[in-house]
Amino acid sequence: MNEPGDLHIQQSSAANVPESTLAPLKPLETTLNNPRPTEISSNILARNEETPPSLDHGDTLDSRPQADTHDLPQIQTYEISSSYIRKLPNELTSEIFQCCLVGPISIPWRVEMAPLNLSQVCSRWRQIALATGILWADIAIVIDAELYGAVGFAATGVEIIRRCGQSLISLRLELTGDWLLSSTQPFTEILLSNASRWKRLFLSGRLEWLEPFFALPPGSVDSLQVLEVRNEGPTSLSSLPLVQGAKSLSEFICSHNMTAEAISCLPLSQLTSLHLLRVLMGSDTLLSVLNQCTSLVQGVFVVRSQDIDPHTTTQPSACTLPLLKTLYIILMCPGDFGWLQWLNLPSLAHFELTAQLGAPFISSLVPTISSSRRLRTLCLCVIISPSDLEEILEAAPLLVTLEVIRGRMLSRSVLDRMASGELVPQLASLFCAIEALDGLSPHLDMLESRKEETTPAAHIDEVTFYDEIRGNFHSEDLLGLGRVQRLVKDGWDITSPWTDGLSEASFPVSM
Repeated sequence: MNEPGDLHIQQSSAANVPESTLAPLKPLETTLNNPRPTEISSNILARNEETPPSLDHGDTLDSRPQADTHDLPQIQTYEISSSYIRKLPNELTSEIFQCCLVGPISIPWRVEMAPLNLSQVCSRWRQIALATGILWADIAIVIDAELYGAVGFAATGVEIIRRCGQSLISLRLELTGDWLLSSTQPFTEILLSNASRWKRLFLSGRLEWLEPFFALPPGSVDSLQVLEVRNEGPTSLSSLPLVQGAKSLSEFICSHNMTAEAISCLPLSQLTSLHLLRVLMGSDTLLSVLNQCTSLVQGVFVVRSQDIDPHTTTQPSACTLPLLKTLYIILMCPGDFGWLQWLNLPSLAHFELTAQLGAPFISSLVPTISSSRRLRTLCLCVIISPSDLEEILEAAPLLVTLEVIRGRMLSRSVLDRMASGELVPQLASLFCAIEALDGLSPHLDMLESRKEETTPAAHIDEVTFYDEIRGNFHSEDLLGLGRVQRLVKDGWDITSPWTDGLSEASFPVSM
């Protein structure tokens, strides 16, 4: 399962360059007054070296009336194409610049990416780029303690933030490696001094350097919409007054364990997305948290401890999440999913249930999963009985993706009903287990039946089989491998652990 979320930043190509060679960005006034920024002088020299010998360095296209005849069409083409650009109003040019952005400004910075490259073309473009604050409002600082110090990169970050004007700022701040607390102080200062301007924050590193920021009083980050805090360490997040009453916060992601006090600071009733990736609490406490998430649309919970509160003697009450469309539950500890039966999810469209230690599926969960009849994605990495799975699929006419990759195969009854289109008529992607030597052929029969024009069902155009066959066996003993190879040759997208890298000649004709 890929964790939801939309912050994926590549580290700068300058990642292995010593800090001393990366000059910080020049202040705004210096850049405006300097016709050619010093930080791009090497690029200009490189372009000069590539200038054809026939063109003197002091010449321009307009100053060469004696140009060779064969140059004239190129000159005219340039003049025609560039005239439109020169006549564009500044406001329209600014909007075009905004469309050129393909990612955040990376520190260590990448001069070939917008808006840095746009500001190098000419003085007019530079002035427009520097006057458009939103161009500078998405920043990524990804540095490693073993390669860099902090001061130079923090100074560059401060200058970019200065260029943002009054725009709200998105920041990805990722400090990898073993940083000394004193070395991270410049980045802590950046967080503190711009608290009211943050729009989206992705913070990764030791929790200690973030604590002064998290300890800010309620109301400090009223513009903050998304907060993501990640760290693989065991440290618990014990308090989070920063977000208490944060009126704009709608998405919260945390890979730390959060104490009850920290969770109580979250504005749960207004969150639309909540990812708790290290849940160390009893199921009754988690249900209590969910009961407050009345606006939740997407929830991801990785349960690493499921201790039952010994003081709880009453039966949990039903918890209705009217807007929840996506729910991923991953159980990474001994326990069960029984608490899920108390959830009422009338809008559920995407559901994943994973048990790392083999916890079985519980029949009482079927209504929780199937009651919406809106399922589009179903992923069950648990051992589920054929009857329970069939009941869920009966209530999933809109299902597009089905993953049942652990334990038992799809039953003959399910395969026959899928073949006719009676079950999951819109299914397009199938990921399933094969647990018997003769189990592959019925699945292939179903796939070929659904592709026939007379079958009222969508063709399943993406298929992956997983090996759940117990004991040792040879590939030649598995019936249907030759058919798989021929279907792949005919253009089918089928992946299996037994046919990858093998040619059709490897299989007997009887297959």
